[in-house]
Amino acid sequence: MADEPRPAKKRTPRPPTCFGVLRFTQAGCNLLFGGLHQMQVHGREYIPRSGPAVLMGNHESFLDPLLIIQLTMRPILFAAKEELFEVWNGYLFPRLNCIPVKRGTADMAMFRAAARHLKRGRLFGLFPEGTRSPDGVIGPAQPGAIAIALWSGVPIIPIGMAGTHSVLPRQGGYTRLPIGIEAGPPLVFGDALRSPKVSKDEIELVGRRVMDEIARLKRRIEQRLGYTDDTAGCNPPSNA
Repeated sequence: MADEPRPAKKRTPRPPTCFGVLRFTQAGCNLLFGGLHQMQVHGREYIPRSGPAVLMGNHESFLDPLLIIQLTMRPILFAAKEELFEVWNGYLFPRLNCIPVKRGTADMAMFRAAARHLKRGRLFGLFPEGTRSPDGVIGPAQPGAIAIALWSGVPIIPIGMAGTHSVLPRQGGYTRLPIGIEAGPPLVFGDALRSPKVSKDEIELVGRRVMDEIARLKRRIEQRLGYTDDTAGCNPPSNA
């Protein structure tokens, strides 16, 4: 007799960590990024002080989540690929408010965990491209990331980051260059898009709008940092 398919396992994130590892990491990165990389942070006023929101930014480096947490004192739950939870990371990442996600699949457990988190009025962080950019160029949004925000009916906070690809690229290596982050005004979409029956074309259209706004913010922060390439943000500043 064939085994019946198992329902998706409920994945409950740890309660947001107000102190401990999360706060230590936030403060440590603030000192590190400020001292070594002349970090600039703009748009903190767009992160709500209370209530749910989905924070979406471009993804170029492992440094990106550590840069996003500089925008707010509120804990942010992040979705991270499940491979990062292996061995010792299985202890660290949950305490940094991360939940594992199976890339390339419809991970319903992650969807439910995100929905519960947002329903409780919390912040959820997503990288809609689904993976780190190999060259610093922003890619298209994955439909699953956009669907989470639409079905939850919460604002999307677009975030542009620059410099992290130059400092710690996907291919490896390290360079001491400026980094920065800028959040923009919330994007709010109509109730008609909250239905699970929303079409793929509508999700794709919303995804393009979100990524266009992220790209605009990335260009702004690149200009603030003095990067010479307004598109990829992977060339060093002219005064470096």
